[in-house]
Amino acid sequence: MSPMSRVVTSEQPAVLSTTMTASQVPTAIVQDPIREAIRQSTILMLNTIREGHSTILSATNANHMDMLNVLKEIRDALQKKRQITKIKTLTVSYYIYCVDVVLQRH
Repeated sequence: MSPMSRVVTSEQPAVLSTTMTASQVPTAIVQDPIREAIRQSTILMLNTIREGHSTILSATNANHMDMLNVLKEIRDALQKKRQITKIKTLTVSYYIYCVDVVLQRH
């Protein structure tokens, strides 16, 4: 087994880090479907955050109007993803709110 491989049981929590790539998130044999759903949501959220972070970094090198347009695109994309799961809905709603606040100030 590689160092990142592990089997997750109800007694052994999976340890996830925001610096992990999707391929590093342990592949788990999960006995509880709720835990598996949370694991899948976590992977999806990490990927979404990375995509948004990359886009924002690109926008910081752009001019002011380009940055606002990128923020609008992020908001629109997040609004489409909001319907996925309840856990993600709360987080995505907060991101949309933050982007709206930035857009209102400019």
